[in-house]
Amino acid sequence: MDADDTQAPWSARRLLFTSAAAGSVAFVAGSLLYLSLLGSDSSAATLWSLLPAPAIWTALIAVVALAAARVRVDVAPAIAFALAPIASILTSVWEDGGALFMGDLVTTAILMGRTVGFTASAAVGIAVARGFARHLDHRVWFGTLSLVAILVAMVALFALPLQFLLVYFSLGGTTPQAPPEAGTRYVVTVTVGAAAVLVAIACAAVARRPALIWWAAVTVLLGLCVAAALPVPRDRFEQQPAPEPRPSWTYVPCYGEGRGCEGG
Repeated sequence: MDADDTQAPWSARRLLFTSAAAGSVAFVAGSLLYLSLLGSDSSAATLWSLLPAPAIWTALIAVVALAAARVRVDVAPAIAFALAPIASILTSVWEDGGALFMGDLVTTAILMGRTVGFTASAAVGIAVARGFARHLDHRVWFGTLSLVAILVAMVALFALPLQFLLVYFSLGGTTPQAPPEAGTRYVVTVTVGAAAVLVAIACAAVARRPALIWWAAVTVLLGLCVAAALPVPRDRFEQQPAPEPRPSWTYVPCYGEGRGCEGG
């Protein structure tokens, strides 16, 4: 954190609640983007299922902000960030009845994915809140935009493996064929991820944040590896065999009779 964070005009409580609001919006928007890249419908029920984690996170922030006699402004972002994974775990316990602690590997994997996504969204919300608190510092704003773009790229990165599994995972002996819309979603996902990385690197360069540039570079390298290893359709990057040449118009079929046709 910068040394002048304590000189920001905002109070710690205002910074905490703004972080909660911005982080919640980032999580819901990122989740809807993820679901749309997978071809899922964004219904009201889907939107409602995304709200518990932001609600619990906001409630935890409210408890800390209201219960603590005094919270330092420079400590507020760390508090909000630390409460994000706790909120994700509490949400899983509330939704699944403690299945996490009963050896359910699928539930644990889902929890880990949501925790990573929600914590990243919380980081974006904190960065946005700091940007509002220091509205004259353009470097903070460009750093925030870079972080948002990296989050979008990570959403696309995590969508690629699941797109592949949704098409080709089969318990039978036959290999499913990828429908055209699956290939279109693959191209859209790769395009969204690549564009987001370019925006992230440009904004990070303006903000002079080498860490964000390295983060974006690692994200694009991982994305290229995943996109090349798990394409949809599976033979997207395979060289197609050359078509058989059509017979010349001077070609005369041989049926085993006449000159040049001995032996058939």
